[in-house]
Amino acid sequence: MISAILLIVLNITFFLGGGAVLAVGLLALVKPELIFKLVSLLTDQLDMVVNDSSVLNDLDLNGLIRNNGIILVVVGAVIFTLGFLGCFGAMRKSSLLLNLYAYIILGILCLEVGLAVYAYMDSDKIEAQIQRYT
Repeated sequence: MISAILLIVLNITFFLGGGAVLAVGLLALVKPELIFKLVSLLTDQLDMVVNDSSVLNDLDLNGLIRNNGIILVVVGAVIFTLGFLGCFGAMRKSSLLLNLYAYIILGILCLEVGLAVYAYMDSDKIEAQIQRYT
């Protein structure tokens, strides 16, 4: 009983968070100038705190917002869907939805482990690319 309530509460959080990420991604695709204004306002505030704006001035914020809007939409949709499957499956005690939820979580875990192994194996290449962009 407690595990079902915990699963519901946790997945409602993921559901709402995924919806927020999805909304920001869609806003970045439809009205990137609003996101650009918000990011500019935040970076101006950060400039006052950091007092070193060379890093922030080198960023192409407009390009970052436009290019990452699609990534935000995809990630938000996946988190939104996972939150729905977990929450609805736990509320209805549906073994089909809970099994689907578990398999998707397992797949994401395997993908993360695979990416970690790849990053470890090609760490020199990745470090060279990071050095090139900084």
